[in-house]
This record gives sequence, C-alpha cells and structure tokens, in this order.
Amino acid sequence: ATGDSSTGTQQNFHQLKLYTSTTVSPKFGTGMMTVPTGGDQYISTADSDDWNCDGNFAIDFWMNHRSLVSSGNIVLQFEDTNNYNHFSLSGTTDVEWKVRTGGANHWAQASSSLGLSAGTWYHVALVRSGSNIYAYVAGNQVFTSAVSNGDPANIAGTLKIGGDISAAAAGEMDGWIDEFRWSNSDRGW
Repeated sequence: ATGDSSTGTQQNFHQLKLYTSTTVSPKFGTGMMTVPTGGDQYISTADSDDWNCDGNFAIDFWMNHRSLVSSGNIVLQFEDTNNYNHFSLSGTTDVEWKVRTGGANHWAQASSSLGLSAGTWYHVALVRSGSNIYAYVAGNQVFTSAVSNGDPANIAGTLKIGGDISAAAAGEMDGWIDEFRWSNSDRGW
C-alpha cells in the first residue's frame, strides 16, 4: 500500500512481473512475461478484494503479440460461466472487456477497426471512473461504456494474466506482457 499525497488517501497496488529471456526485448528494463499459446502458461495470483470492479480503478500494461489469437485472454478472473471478468482480443485485431456477475453483464464492450499488429508493443489502460468505463490503446480512447446493472459482485476466482480458464479452452494470448499494474483508483486517465 502507498499513500497519495495529493488526495490524502491510501491506494493499494499489486505489481506482478515474470522475468524470462526471449528473442523480443522488453518494453522497459530487463524482464517481461512470456505467454506461449497452447502451453497454459500464465502468471496468477490469489483472489483479492483489490480485484473487485465495484469502484474506481485502473489496469494498465504493455502488450506485444507474437501472433494474434482470436479471443486470446490477456487478463482473466474466472469463478464460473456466470461470474468472470476478462480483457481479451476480439477477433484478432480488436479488444474486448467484459465483466459478468450473477449471469448479468455489467459491461461488455469491444473496439472496432483498431487493427492491432503482431510484433508491436501497445500500451493498454482499462479505467473505471465514476459510472463510466474507458479503454485506451496506444494513447487513444478505443471505447467508453456506462456501467449497467449496478456494481458487479465480487468474483471469487484466481486472477490470471495471459491465461484462460483451462489449457483445454486454448484462449490464452500468444506474446508478451510488461509492466502490468492494477490500482484501486482511476490514476487520472
């Protein structure tokens, strides 16, 4: 936890990083997370109240895809088919962010005509500020959505970065993630 001197509030931060050697240079520093498709390899962390989507928050990271896997999950927290949130590719060149609890979508939004390319680093920010959800890719706002059906309930599931619900689902991303951060404030976006 760290304090915010400008507002006098406390903010919790979780930062996860896996160091590995690859043929691609990390966006920053000397390490990054490698996510090979089909291998069910990802970083995970236990469920935490910090992963709740019921107030302002920001998730941001850098991503670089080796290949663009249709519906490849980048961030996933899964309890069951009625309770999950995920940020993934939509098709192969757009992004989708969906939060579903109790069988109801709280938001489900996809970009259109984004045109992602393999082999390129993109900064991604997913933000909730008040009653609106925003997504940014490479500094451009790619969608806005109002929170519907009220605040989502807490999802009791492991947070996976780069993984899918199981190896058999084959929906993990194929590429690299660097500088992943989930904060319980909107971080000023």
